Amino acid sequence: MEQIDPNGGMMKLPDNTTDRMLMVADRIEFEPEKWDQSYWIHLGISQVFSTPESLAGSGDETGECGTSFCVAGWAVKLTPRDQIEQLGHDDAGCLNRGSSGAWQDAGAAALGLTYACASELFSGFNPLRTNSVSMADALRRLAKCAEPRSLEDWIKSANEAVGREVYDTEEGA
Repeated sequence: MEQIDPNGGMMKLPDNTTDRMLMVADRIEFEPEKWDQSYWIHLGISQVFSTPESLAGSGDETGECGTSFCVAGWAVKLTPRDQIEQLGHDDAGCLNRGSSGAWQDAGAAALGLTYACASELFSGFNPLRTNSVSMADALRRLAKCAEPRSLEDWIKSANEAVGREVYDTEEGA
């Protein structure tokens, strides 16, 4: 699936979790103004995305409206819609566990993460939440890990990216 990028060219959406994670890392490092780890999506003036399915596969088509995304939001945005729609819905029609759970589940699937890894990586309290270069470096390191990428993989990647322990490896995250 291709999308139009902001420069008018065509952008191919990554078709695997590793390439998608690397593209998310690039977006965060090279366009930090479009990354905000404290919101799943920080909406611009004209776009409304209430579910992961409504954002999935949109590539970078909304990037000029002031919208920013956390790691999960970028992962979903760069995932073909049919892959997000295949995740399944509960009886209320919500993707897996309700609104915030839906974003976490969709982001985890898009990046090949375990639930524990996704929970920490997508957290607004993530210790790398304000440093786009360190977050991008940690994501690139995490992309080298086998799927499903675990919490331990994230902790190691984050610590290596920063060059010190941002997570206490003896007690976990």
